Amino acid sequence: MTLNSVISGGVSLGISALVRGLGGEKRLWGLVNILLAVCLAMTVHISMMAKHLLQYTMGLGGALEPLPPPGGVKATALTFKAVLGIPLAITYCIPFGLTSIFSNNAGACQGLCLAILNLSVLIPQMLMSAISGPLDNMFGGSNLSSFVVSSLAAAISGMLSIILVPSPPLDVHTTIIGGGSH
Repeated sequence: MTLNSVISGGVSLGISALVRGLGGEKRLWGLVNILLAVCLAMTVHISMMAKHLLQYTMGLGGALEPLPPPGGVKATALTFKAVLGIPLAITYCIPFGLTSIFSNNAGACQGLCLAILNLSVLIPQMLMSAISGPLDNMFGGSNLSSFVVSSLAAAISGMLSIILVPSPPLDVHTTIIGGGSH
């Protein structure tokens, strides 16, 4: 969690440079959702790797006890968790910034628009929480199926954000990432 927070904090400080380097907010948001999809899909690989390398020792009373995972599995899991700080930072910033810009330009109530955006985040989380248990049971009790569904949802979200989300007006875009003023 510490590595995740450090990466997330560093990325948060560099969002302006990332927006400039990747060609805009919506492209950054889309690419980061695709990165999230890859990371969530990697849980399957990491889990299979850990299961394949799992070793046991004979404990007291003759019971088998699992040994700690090898260093490579630990390093892969830590790297995976740290990389998840990148989508975390972008997801906490870009959608809310874009919503504020678009609602302000349209003369709409920013608070209401941000509340609707918040609901669009919470409803899929609640839906996934409700279906993940039965879904996991259908596939042998492992939670890997939930990670696969989440990965697919993140990939679709990434593509849709690149294709469907409009770019902010050029004057707002320049002010936000370029440091200029009106």
